[in-house]
Amino acid sequence: MADILILGGDKRLQYVADRLNKNHRTELCADNCRRIFSGTTKRYNAVILGIPCSTDKKNVNIPLSIEKIPFELLTTVVAENGIILGGMIPPVLYDTCEEKNIACRDYYKNETVILKNAVPSAEGALALGINSTDKTIRGMNILITGYGRIASFLARYLVSMGAVVTIAARREEKRVLAEINGCRAVDFSRLSAIAGNQLLIYNTVPHPVFDEKAIAEISRKAVYIELASIPGADSGLLARYGITFVNGSGLPSRTAPEAAGEIIAESIIRILDEYTGVI
Repeated sequence: MADILILGGDKRLQYVADRLNKNHRTELCADNCRRIFSGTTKRYNAVILGIPCSTDKKNVNIPLSIEKIPFELLTTVVAENGIILGGMIPPVLYDTCEEKNIACRDYYKNETVILKNAVPSAEGALALGINSTDKTIRGMNILITGYGRIASFLARYLVSMGAVVTIAARREEKRVLAEINGCRAVDFSRLSAIAGNQLLIYNTVPHPVFDEKAIAEISRKAVYIELASIPGADSGLLARYGITFVNGSGLPSRTAPEAAGEIIAESIIRILDEYTGVI
């Protein structure tokens, strides 16, 4: 039985804690977490962070905690042969752990986890679209930028509901695949030309893809939903043109935290099983 510390206010982590607590001594901290590092001599076999584990590449992502917890502080509570796990770990955390001879693994790098996580993300995005518009999805012109895992699941849901879905993708094979799956497909160079006909726009590309020219063409009745970690459009610019902006970040934790938490827990358990010093 291991001593495990989970840091973060994400609802998914609550379900991760419940799952791990069946076989380990698990402590979850969502706020005032700095106290754990103040004068304590306790060491944990595993320290688990959320997704993303950091938003500034320097400190742990704990939204409800007032005081920041830098990566260096994490290493002070890890036991010998212990491990730090997180989602979307930046290089600096790997470097910090290597300096202290601490194992560090990203539980979100597993392709199975990414695929499973795409389902609650896509379902959450679908719900956002339905609740953010005044019309039915059936017959609606909808644009999705990118055609990765989340986008492909989302497109499948929308097509099945009768929407006219257009995929904007850079790679030709992605556009061909989108067309095979019942969508229209265009290159990003055509965004300005088609933007005016779309009532719902989802961005899944973590890169600015909508310049002012394209934004100016978007219908003022349209709703733009941001699903990417790096915005595809400037929210201030969208507001200036009277376009509704909806932040869709962290959807699994907002719409299906239990299912998403189970997915994360399964990945963490597989990793812990590899480290005999942790279990």
